[in-house]
Amino acid sequence: FFGLAPSGLLTDLMLAGENFCGGDWSELKKKYDTVNEEDLVKYCFSSAYIVALLHDSLGVPLDEK
Repeated sequence: FFGLAPSGLLTDLMLAGENFCGGDWSELKKKYDTVNEEDLVKYCFSSAYIVALLHDSLGVPLDEK
């Protein structure tokens, strides 16, 4: 959804999630008006959860491919 490369870094996912989810929510809903709002919330949660799981829990470095 964030347009990241399949072999990207965890840092890329973290920054994409922060940039996307940290924006003005009403603007996001306008920009992605064909996407269900619940799905937008899931994208935000998932990006943070994946980084936390892989980095904080499993110790995968943020800059490792």
